[in-house]
Amino acid sequence: ERLAASIYSQAQAAAANGEVDVAVGHYQRVYAAVPESETAAIADYDAAVLLMQAGAWQRSVDAMQTFRARYPGHEFQERITINLASALMESGDRRQAADELVAIAGLESQEPEVRRAALWEAAGLMQEAGDLDGATATWKRYVDAYPWPLDQAMEARHTLVEIYRQQGDAS
Repeated sequence: ERLAASIYSQAQAAAANGEVDVAVGHYQRVYAAVPESETAAIADYDAAVLLMQAGAWQRSVDAMQTFRARYPGHEFQERITINLASALMESGDRRQAADELVAIAGLESQEPEVRRAALWEAAGLMQEAGDLDGATATWKRYVDAYPWPLDQAMEARHTLVEIYRQQGDAS
């Protein structure tokens, strides 16, 4: 653990000096040196966040997906989901961002308004991406879960009708 802490300190110093690539390299070195360390998980998370803050969207997405795979039960997984949705949007992968937004909508730790907005955004992104089956399922989920505010619930229902028309289903 002392080795992990030493490397982590080097990463923090590089990050404080604005040396993003150097800092990320050190953060990633923690896992290479001591993969079972809790410091390794924190370092991997910090690398992903630093890349996100630097606007290195795709690298940040990759780092977050690596974190997700390495530490499936880690307490930072919810933060990863939230940050990953943002990074995916910024990287242009709006369809995959929609999946993360659906996951956010299912997080009980989030405020109801955040969950509602995430589901709304996810359905729209799926529709924009041409995933009409995904959009239909998500709009239905939205309508079932959020009958209020009424104007948005009505708009979601209207959108469902339009999708059904596009698919040739008049029911």
